[in-house]
Amino acid sequence: MSLRVIWGICLKKPVIVGPNDSTIEFPTREAIAAGLCEKLDFSGLAERCHQGQQRPKLDQFFFNSGQ
Repeated sequence: MSLRVIWGICLKKPVIVGPNDSTIEFPTREAIAAGLCEKLDFSGLAERCHQGQQRPKLDQFFFNSGQ
């Protein structure tokens, strides 16, 4: 399951995880700390799905890393 987090980051897609991340603790915690992944509760997930917002920090990370 943690590959889904890694694949999303590699594809330069916003990665959002729900409140129950115990099975994907690594690399989710590191991705959250780097600002590449966002952990939301159930109401936050529902709100984000309706908004469809992109995360600008993800684009900024890849721009600054030279990829």
